[in-house]
Amino acid sequence: MTPVHVKITDKNLQVIMDLTFDSGCSDFDTLSLLHTEMEKQYPDCFVNFSWGDSFICGQPLNMKLDEIAMENGLMAWEEYQEKWYSLAFR
Repeated sequence: MTPVHVKITDKNLQVIMDLTFDSGCSDFDTLSLLHTEMEKQYPDCFVNFSWGDSFICGQPLNMKLDEIAMENGLMAWEEYQEKWYSLAFR
């Protein structure tokens, strides 16, 4: 069994989940699929996995989508900044 540490934080860096579970595998591809599913469940959160010497640090799914919207002119930089980095400016 491979213990996997999962830490999920919201955009304000408040901890949503912090736990360790036995994954039954240490295969990166399998754990990457599990990480992707958890990103879908927590689309506004940073989903981070670590196990052994490996890790997946995830950018929030909706943050990625907002970056694409910004690149396509559908979201202003100021709107993106306020949504994702507003704590840094308080």
